[in-house]
Amino acid sequence: MLRTFAQRCVRRSATQLVSTCKYSSTHAVSADAGNDGGFKNVGIIGLGLMGHGVAQVAAMAGYRVIGIETQKSALDAGMKRIETSLGKMMANNVKKGIYDQKKADDEYKQIMSRITASTDINNVKNCDLIIEAIVENIDVKLGFYKNLAKVVTNKDCVFASNTSSLQITAMANASLRPELFVGLHFFNPVQVRKAFMLFFITALQLNMLL
Repeated sequence: MLRTFAQRCVRRSATQLVSTCKYSSTHAVSADAGNDGGFKNVGIIGLGLMGHGVAQVAAMAGYRVIGIETQKSALDAGMKRIETSLGKMMANNVKKGIYDQKKADDEYKQIMSRITASTDINNVKNCDLIIEAIVENIDVKLGFYKNLAKVVTNKDCVFASNTSSLQITAMANASLRPELFVGLHFFNPVQVRKAFMLFFITALQLNMLL
């Protein structure tokens, strides 16, 4: 399911545990085509440089997205980034003749309608997948996952960190669900670089954590 999510966001299939793939930025799939039989609701924690891009491509792929920031100002800034980026993407599609203006406007509205913005972390408690894209500081992330473990009520929810450099196993241990923890790193800027890497915790590492 996780790989399917990433594949939908990047538009090409991944065949390895650590995968690099590409997606098309020319169009999004329909709303009801967005779920893969498993993930439907995706929480994105942090709508900064990386998080807003992940939220955008997830919504473009048809998933219902809940974007979370701790401060209203940061939340507004993150949503503005998405609106600006998506607007430019739709304008380019019109310029290239891929869409007419009505189609571009309709697509923009559909994609944005899939994104809910909130400062309340409790709004992700029923999500199927939660992607963390907060500050790249291990102590902050460990504290975040300890708190997230108390918030999320969906026992099958997968936790994913967008980190590119910090230890996945440490965060997995803090999350209290290491068997459902992965590293899912998108390249920046997400909407342009069009690639991701997916890291799984090995069986040996998992046995050491459980």
